[in-house]
Parts: sequence; structure tokens; C-alpha cells
Amino acid sequence: MSAAPATRPDPVVTPPLPPGQSGDLVALRGILILLTGYTLYATADIVAPILIAVFLALMLAPVVERLRRLGIPEGLGAAVVVVGLVAGLTWAAYGLSGPASEWLSKAPQNVAEIEDKVRAMLRPMAGVEKATRQVDRLTGGDGSGYKVTIRDQTWGEWLVAGTAGIAARLVITVILLYFLLAAGDLFMRRLVQAISTSGDKRRAVEIVRAVRRDVSTYLATLATINAALGLATGLSMWALDMPNPVLWGALAAVLNFIPYAGPLVTLMVLAIVGLMTFDDLGRALAAPGTFFVLTNIEAYVVTPFALGGRLTLNPALVFVALVVWSWLWGVSGAILAVPLLVTVKAVADHLDSWRGISIFLGRRD
Repeated sequence: MSAAPATRPDPVVTPPLPPGQSGDLVALRGILILLTGYTLYATADIVAPILIAVFLALMLAPVVERLRRLGIPEGLGAAVVVVGLVAGLTWAAYGLSGPASEWLSKAPQNVAEIEDKVRAMLRPMAGVEKATRQVDRLTGGDGSGYKVTIRDQTWGEWLVAGTAGIAARLVITVILLYFLLAAGDLFMRRLVQAISTSGDKRRAVEIVRAVRRDVSTYLATLATINAALGLATGLSMWALDMPNPVLWGALAAVLNFIPYAGPLVTLMVLAIVGLMTFDDLGRALAAPGTFFVLTNIEAYVVTPFALGGRLTLNPALVFVALVVWSWLWGVSGAILAVPLLVTVKAVADHLDSWRGISIFLGRRD
């Protein structure tokens, strides 16, 4: 006797919402988005350090895994990695703090010096000279120059004003980073068990591991590229006889984690330092010009080649994310904007239901 063919259940058809209820649903979603944005803005001091710790853990987890394979327990390996990271950053900050403080303390005087040098370089231009005399007359000046008034509060005092808040965020980040590294896959397994409502938990574990691998690869590659850019910048500044080339190399490497704005700030700083250091306009502009070439090679040749097409992002969306997260969380948001966008794209790449989001975020079709 042949078995009866299995019958498939009829598909469930969800009836469309009435026009009034559909509008209410859109309004509720809008309110939810506004509340989410306000919550993120209000909790920046807590959420931003947590996310920074999570991304650092994703980047440093392979190091702890290698130490575990060598017989070092994960707790001890995590401690070694965190202590090494903190010690390295502290040593670098201490070594660069002297030159940086010196440049910041001379900033008001440097502005007047740059102004005088620029006026001297442009003096052969009769039109500019004439306009300068007219400005002097309108402002009641005698043509002998401008008087610069220095505020009572120094740059050092301005930086120290937020030291307590920054120190608290650093402590939160370091402590959480250690726990995340020491836990290994524990948090991932618990997360899957908590959010997976279907029976296919193995598929959920595979997706989480793939996302973690993609984000970790992206962050490690980005850190390597930025370090190489910093090294190339430092060597170039040394070859151009710029003062403190190590400082400018470190500045280029750190600020390059912030897309668009970071390289622009570095370019402006190098232009200012070049004008302060050299009397010749060509030599003064050699430093920012060289950095402009280096950062374009990095952005349009090195990074696309190193990352390939899968995790490259739409430049317009990167700029929008930078603006939004900078408005919400300031400098921390600017640093986290691209990693958050990469995380969303990595998740979308491994979920069929998010295929449209993956295509939308990608750089190419």
C-alpha cells in the first residue's frame, strides 16, 4: 500500500491594514526612531566605551586565541594582551605629550606668526598689499601689524578640563575589554541561546562567527593600513626636515580612523606647521602636499586592494554615518561610525532577508 502524499499547509496570508492603522504604524515607527536616537545621545558616556571595547575585543581576539594554542589560559592571555596594549599606548602618549604640549602652548603666537609669514610671501602681489592697507585703515590700524590677545586659559588647562570624564571612559573600556577577551566564545554562545527562537541554532552560530570574523578582519586590516600610513607620513616629514616627524606620523595614523575629517585635520595641521617652519612657500606646502598624495594612495589603492569588494562601503553612506554618529557621540561616534556600518553590512551579507540592505550599503552593485 502506498503512503498518502504529504499535504503542505496553506500559506498564511496577512490581510492589509486599514488606511488609518497603516498611518498609525508609520507614526509609531517614527516615534521609536526618535526615542532610539535620544537614548543613544543621552547614554553616550556609557554606550560608546562599551562599543569601543567590543570592537577592540573583536580585533584582539585572534591574539588571545593564538596564546591559548600555545598553552596560555584565556584569562592570562587576555591580561597579557590588555596590559601590553595599555602599556604601549601609555608609552606612546608619554613620548609624544612633550612635543604636542609645546605646539599647543604656542598656538596663539603661532597664529600671528603664520599671518605675518603669509603676508610677507604674498607681498609682491600688489592687489593683496592694497587690500591689506585698506583693512588696516578700516580697523584703525597703523599698518604695523595686528595685536594678538591671549586668553587667560591656556590650551593645557582646556585639555585638562575633561580629563576626569575621559579617564572614566578609558577605565570602562579597559575592564570590559579584558572580560570580553577572557570569556572567549562564551558571550557569543549565550547571545545565540538568548535571541535564537528557531530550532536552527547551529545556523545562528555560523552567522555570528562569520560576522565576527569579517568585522575582526576589517578592523585588523584597517589598523595595519593606518599604521603603515603613519609610518610613511613620519618618514616623509623627516625627509622634508619637518620638526617632530614622529608626532605627525602618529597623528596621521590615529586620525585616519575617522574618515574624511581625520585626514583633513592632519592636512591642515601639516600646512600650519609647514608655514611656521619654512619661509619659502614651496617648502612650506611640501609637507601637506606629500601627505595629500599618501592619503589618496591609501584611500583609492591600498584600502580597496586590501579589503576587496565585500566589505567596502558606499562613500556617501560613510559620510552620512560619520555626520550622524559624530553629532550623537562626538569624537567617539566619529571613530565608531565605520565599524558600526561594517558590522551592519557583515550581518546583512549572511542573512538572506537582509540582502537588500547589503546591496544598499555596498560600494558596487
